[in-house]
Amino acid sequence: MVIAGSKNKMRIHIHTDAPWLLFEKISDLGTIIAQKVDDMVLQNEIASNARHKTAIVTDSSCDIPEELMEKYQILCIPLNIHFGDTFYLDGITMKPEQFYRMLDSSPVYPTTSQPSYKEFFNRYNYLSTHYDSIIGINLSAQLSGTWQNSVNAAGKVSEQTGKIIEVINSKKVSCGLGLLTIRAAKALEMGLSHEEIVAYLPMWVLKTKQYAGLKTLKYLIKSGRIDAKKGFIGRLLGVKPIIEVDKNGLVIPFAKPFSQKRSRKRILNEMKKFMKGKRVWGYAITHANNPESARWLAGGMEKLTGKKPEFIQQATPVLGVHVGPGVISLAVSLE
Repeated sequence: MVIAGSKNKMRIHIHTDAPWLLFEKISDLGTIIAQKVDDMVLQNEIASNARHKTAIVTDSSCDIPEELMEKYQILCIPLNIHFGDTFYLDGITMKPEQFYRMLDSSPVYPTTSQPSYKEFFNRYNYLSTHYDSIIGINLSAQLSGTWQNSVNAAGKVSEQTGKIIEVINSKKVSCGLGLLTIRAAKALEMGLSHEEIVAYLPMWVLKTKQYAGLKTLKYLIKSGRIDAKKGFIGRLLGVKPIIEVDKNGLVIPFAKPFSQKRSRKRILNEMKKFMKGKRVWGYAITHANNPESARWLAGGMEKLTGKKPEFIQQATPVLGVHVGPGVISLAVSLE
């Protein structure tokens, strides 16, 4: 560890396998105004053992487990979480467990922001020295400026380096984005080219459906995603809303059950209709402190498809800011 500065302002440089624990400790000492985290293990892996000529890049809203990121050498750019003047890198300097503790105790409600143009530029520029081409797959452009920053940075790096960099609007978020990213990574493993994967991705987007069941409207109200008056009435009635990420990448209300058990049953039934008579490529599940519902959905889907999920994962804090704990989401992708 190297520390420099004064009692009022300091810089800390440290090598650690758990940056989130460091940030949890130092956040009590003052305001974190800037941070940079490099995965040196991944950088070494890319430099010495890149398995393909094409890199797959996504963002932290994908909810892909770390072991799958490492297995398929998927590069992930974090979104930002702000608690007042202090910000954290989603999934790197803040983990879900920390986030939900702070959500309950913080005097200010958190907000989120997309990765900057500079963050995307630096990442694409670095990858262009190790890969012939890059495919970026980002969360819905209708939900965040992440995709636009990614597109702008990719265009600049491509212009400067001559490398092909194409960025796809997944029109999904969370497990929907994660499922599409895993599908692209597996296609790369099977020998498909950059051009073939980019051609297939828009079709895969259309063949992927996603629903999420919320435990409460409270956090949608706090994050400003729904009108406070409508939300107040819904909370009084005990509504446990189901939302859908539609074909345009917008989050829209789908149903208003009055219990989480009814919510998850409705989600499963809707996916059953979606899959009827069709071949299923795969499915994925994310949840926010709701493992019981995640296991229930996984069991139901395995009975219907004969397949195990591509992954079940705790939802990113970025999603938690807008929907809170208890949410359960299911995404299904057809052949």
